[in-house]
Amino acid sequence: MLCANQNLKGELVLEVYLAWAAGIKRLWNCCTSESIWANWMKNHYIKDFSTWEAPIHPIDSFIWKDMAHVRQIALLHKYQDESRKWLWNASPNGQFSLTSAWNIV
Repeated sequence: MLCANQNLKGELVLEVYLAWAAGIKRLWNCCTSESIWANWMKNHYIKDFSTWEAPIHPIDSFIWKDMAHVRQIALLHKYQDESRKWLWNASPNGQFSLTSAWNIV
């Protein structure tokens, strides 16, 4: 019985880490992409705020809430170069990867 509980606990921790990594990936894509989705997210949720300070409201989508909850983790690992391009310092080449996000959570 104890073994079953330990396994369940491990699976829950794994799911939380995967959710954080996926949230960081969405946030990174929103910040660095000019896709229709990224522009809509910026116009709908971020508007007059910075990505890192935009408020969360009860009626906001799950995706936005998920992205907003991992902002503090992502904030520690992003920077802009001289050309104001977003870079990811958790990766040697500055490019975001799900593996690098997994490694920091």
